[in-house]
Amino acid sequence: MVVRRAVAADLDRVVEIERGAAEASHWSSAVYAKYVERAREQLFHRCLLVVTVDESVIGFAVGSFLEGDESAVLESVVVDGSWRRKGMATALCEAIADWAKAEGARAVELEVRAANVAARALYAGLEFVESGLRKSYYSNPVDDAVLMTLQLEQVRGPMDL
Repeated sequence: MVVRRAVAADLDRVVEIERGAAEASHWSSAVYAKYVERAREQLFHRCLLVVTVDESVIGFAVGSFLEGDESAVLESVVVDGSWRRKGMATALCEAIADWAKAEGARAVELEVRAANVAARALYAGLEFVESGLRKSYYSNPVDDAVLMTLQLEQVRGPMDL
């Protein structure tokens, strides 16, 4: 398993994985391309990471950070269904935390469907703590968004991948 920055050649596979996950945020190919082609625009920093096995992309994570903010945002983590529960999402989340810390963030924030018990357990295992709730935030189906935060000052250097 290798976690690395995405390149343009990865984008079709990223979109394919995302479209195969009903619970994922559905973005256009153009949005993902911005994360590769324009990783920095003035004070806004973007990061699209992929996890590969035998050079095949099997998952990805998206992060962003606005200079001057305390927190980066873990916007999305998606792993191909056949590769779930094998540590891929953990590796991606840890790599986003490393990226955020290197960018100057002091924390990483995310939001997750309240009903997504598996994702909430993943994040809790990575020391994210629940920090808020947005009632009826999601639609199709309607669900609350649980806000979670990881304080990066607790992380002493690169997390193990």
